[in-house]
Amino acid sequence: MRNQITLALDNLEAVLSAADMGLCDLTRLNVYTTDIDEAIANFDVLAARFGPVGASPQ
Repeated sequence: MRNQITLALDNLEAVLSAADMGLCDLTRLNVYTTDIDEAIANFDVLAARFGPVGASPQ
C-alpha cells in the first residue's frame, strides 16, 4: 500500500508539473481503496508530501 500511494503521488505530481502546477493547486483528492485500515496506516505519506507545500485538499 505504501508503495502504491507513493507511486500515485509521483504520477500526480508529474501530471501537475506538466501543466505548470503542483500539489498546492489541488482542491480535492479522492482515495479509493479496498483496505481502509492499511490505507490509513500509510496516510503519513500523504502528509509528508502535502504538508511541506501547505496543501490540504478535501
